[in-house]
Amino acid sequence: MKIFTNKAALVAATLTAGQLVETKGYTTAGDGGGARYLIQTAAEFGGTPDEKNDLTLANGSVAKDLRQQTATTVQLADVADAINTGRKTTGQAVFNTTTSKLVVSAGETAAALWVNSGTGATEHTPA
Repeated sequence: MKIFTNKAALVAATLTAGQLVETKGYTTAGDGGGARYLIQTAAEFGGTPDEKNDLTLANGSVAKDLRQQTATTVQLADVADAINTGRKTTGQAVFNTTTSKLVVSAGETAAALWVNSGTGATEHTPA
């Protein structure tokens, strides 16, 4: 995982879709504004970044803020958990805090698989 000092350093970077990156701070390292981001193409992002949380990079890619999208292995595997029942979308990225892996939803139903963002292998099957 690439780590950047702050938002400005991240925005200036040229990164490719699928990369997981982190900032140490928003303006300066340690200021409390650090976050993890999934790099997506503009088409994958499917909207307009707010430039506060989700950021447009120098090459037009988008750094999607993952701070609000975290879950444990137990939550991802529980079909009744809110991570699976609330607004789940195909391609939704969630950072698994148990395994430190980024997983992506393979569908929109509560039982849709969570797959590894890098390999595509099944990580969790909600049941």
